[in-house]
Amino acid sequence: LMEDLAQRLKTEGSISLLYGVKGVGKSRLLKQFLAIRSGAFDMLFVCFDNNDCFAIAPEGNEKFAQDNFFSQVIGKLGHNSILVLDQFENVSEYLREKIFKLWSATAFEKGLRLVIVVQQASLGPLITLFQQLHLPIDAVELKPLSADEQFEYLRFNCCTGLRQRVLLSPPIKKNTQVDWWSVLSA
Repeated sequence: LMEDLAQRLKTEGSISLLYGVKGVGKSRLLKQFLAIRSGAFDMLFVCFDNNDCFAIAPEGNEKFAQDNFFSQVIGKLGHNSILVLDQFENVSEYLREKIFKLWSATAFEKGLRLVIVVQQASLGPLITLFQQLHLPIDAVELKPLSADEQFEYLRFNCCTGLRQRVLLSPPIKKNTQVDWWSVLSA
């Protein structure tokens, strides 16, 4: 997925959309991508909260009102920058439209790229807005691993001798936090 994103980000003016259910790891994946590729791209990571504020990573200590988005963020974007907007479902409709209109007017001439991260439940209105503004978008869904995929991942990456899955009954699974390292080493 990171390699696919790196390829998408080579196109100036591109908009990439990463979506999935809450808690699947969208933000974590992008933060890891930024850490790995920090020298390859000039990136600005902005995270919105549900109080009409945003923070700029990696600092993230200072919060700004959404009204200050353009003065605090757009001015920091240099030529060929990548702007990552995380938790985009928390952005007001007014600001969304304003961001996309500015993007369509300036992204190609400045060589900018945009990555939007949103929960799957908020996807519909966003796609409608993209269509209304005639903005091309590449979308990727991040899905949780199935039980079989989790098992194969563990077996391949850390526990090559693992032969069978440990199955927990639903009540135990719900009421117990499993220490996977203990279970796997048993």
